[in-house]
Amino acid sequence: MLIPGNSGTESVLRLAVFRVLAVLVLPVLLLRVRRLVLVAMASLGLLRLLPALLQRPGHQPAAGP
Repeated sequence: MLIPGNSGTESVLRLAVFRVLAVLVLPVLLLRVRRLVLVAMASLGLLRLLPALLQRPGHQPAAGP
């Protein structure tokens, strides 16, 4: 996106700023995404374990034939 009358240095500076921002921001985003994935996996695991935990104390489901 070159605006007429601009020198090429402004676009080069803009690219450099975007590169620096990407290098600084991407690791933080990746860490947050990894944390979200871990939390989601943990909650899914808990949801899978809940029926077993609820049935455990004294109550056993009726055994089939």
